[in-house]
Amino acid sequence: MKFYIHLLIAFVLTLLLAAGCNVAYVPNKHNVPLMQEKGDFSVNLSTNNAQGAYAISNSLAVMANAYFRDNDWETIPMDTANAKPVKYQANRLLAEAGLGYYQRLGDNGVFEVYGGAGMGSIHFENNNEYFHAGMKKSGALYKARMGKAFIQPQIGYKSDYVDIIFSTRISGLTFSNVDTSGFSFYQLQTHNLYNLERQPFFFIEPAITMQLGYKYVKLYTQAVLVRKINPEPISYRTLGVNMGLQLDIRRMFESFSPEG
Repeated sequence: MKFYIHLLIAFVLTLLLAAGCNVAYVPNKHNVPLMQEKGDFSVNLSTNNAQGAYAISNSLAVMANAYFRDNDWETIPMDTANAKPVKYQANRLLAEAGLGYYQRLGDNGVFEVYGGAGMGSIHFENNNEYFHAGMKKSGALYKARMGKAFIQPQIGYKSDYVDIIFSTRISGLTFSNVDTSGFSFYQLQTHNLYNLERQPFFFIEPAITMQLGYKYVKLYTQAVLVRKINPEPISYRTLGVNMGLQLDIRRMFESFSPEG
């Protein structure tokens, strides 16, 4: 048992360290609220995601998602003549909103489909020295704005103790206002960051989510696979793992009310 726990910890740490690379697209968590009736209100919280969903009728719901990640790391350049570590910093932001349809399937099943859009930004920089127009400068910068649209069908099982959800998200990304100060043409091509603003990129992202707890408070774990649909090159994360807390706000208030 201890072996599997250590293996899980090592796996999560590897993902966290990998998040420091110059990656243009990192998938955010799928918002899988499993609405059952009008007035349902779900909130998901983690260190990098904040999400909410509200059932505005017995078949329609709205959702909002926020993703944020800051990373700092150091690495030694491959050039052995320069043993000085290079410091890197990466920032990612994404905000989304969506509208969806849901339908109960028996006592515990739920089908949902959501569509939405959002905007965000990516920002990488380092303190490595470079030359521009014959002048020595310090640091390299890559930043861009990102637009995103998505459609996300899902089906799940919901109970007082455990929820299991299978979801698939199809995402379309566009990039604009790109600044590549200090990055060479070779570096941009090597990292698949060259000319991202020229065309949209499309991804299919299946995910499985498990939530364990009791009634209105559950811990969730979600794994997201990412596969690019169109052939144009772009750097992206092929696997995302999210862990956090899921709250059923409606049931929470009902539990603490005098009638509950």
